[in-house]
Amino acid sequence: MVMNKTRQVKLKLDAPITYQAVESLTGINQQTIINALDGDESAAASIADFKIKQELRASNAAAIYGNLNDGVKGLQTVVSEEAKFIKGAGSAICDMTNEWADVRLSDKKVGHEIERTVIRSDYQLKEEDRYHKQRLNLLPEEHRANIRLIDIRHTQDKEKLWKSVNGEFHQLSVKNQAKHHLSNVNRLGSKALGLGGKALGFIGSLFQ
Repeated sequence: MVMNKTRQVKLKLDAPITYQAVESLTGINQQTIINALDGDESAAASIADFKIKQELRASNAAAIYGNLNDGVKGLQTVVSEEAKFIKGAGSAICDMTNEWADVRLSDKKVGHEIERTVIRSDYQLKEEDRYHKQRLNLLPEEHRANIRLIDIRHTQDKEKLWKSVNGEFHQLSVKNQAKHHLSNVNRLGSKALGLGGKALGFIGSLFQ
């Protein structure tokens, strides 16, 4: 409170921090406010301009900040969806890569197993031949001579049988020969198909 010689009183509250805060927000200092109170038209006009400007901003604030708020939420949704996509795609890519690696390893194992099986089979066949030869060498000479004699007689009997059948075949009529030939073809063909099926079955068993 200030008192002059004519006994006039001017009241000025001491709140420097508050007025500094007001000035930082509005651009209007304490002295301008006091001058406006004292009738300074320029100071009053500054405060009036501030009011008009802020009322305009206030009328736009709801729409502006509402749009900004909606935009930020929309951006958040986009980022969230993109993040889910990236994580999901990354996981799927890792799974596919693992499957690719597993298939390569499985295929390599199949190749190695086939190779080992073939080597083992070749070894078994060689062992069987060696065992067979050993068994033959262990037989007495007389026994081996009898085996050779049996083989010779078997061959001779087959030749005799063939000559006999061939002779009878030539004595048949042309029509009967054709029937007989067709019968042999059918019989041999069935056996061939049977042998072919067995061969295919054996090959197929290698890959089961």
